[in-house]
Amino acid sequence: MNKKGEKRNATNCKLLKHDSEILSTSSTFKQLRPHLKEDTFLEKIRGLQDNYGFNLVAVIENNEVKASAGYRVKNKLFKTVVNLLVNLFLQLL
Repeated sequence: MNKKGEKRNATNCKLLKHDSEILSTSSTFKQLRPHLKEDTFLEKIRGLQDNYGFNLVAVIENNEVKASAGYRVKNKLFKTVVNLLVNLFLQLL
């Protein structure tokens, strides 16, 4: 509880690895990418992970995905570039 006696939400940001975790983000990605199909979503994400080093993170509040983002780290000459493929949907605020 906070100082006002209100119950606090359990919110965290997590790197997703397991199939069930990845699938839990499909509805947030679909908001900006409506062409994505739920039955091929996991296959697409796994392909990006295997071939391009793609990482998937999510903001989770009370076991519900509130936002998700994908990124990959890419080395280019002598500097590291972080390519963010951000799909951020905060329903918290």
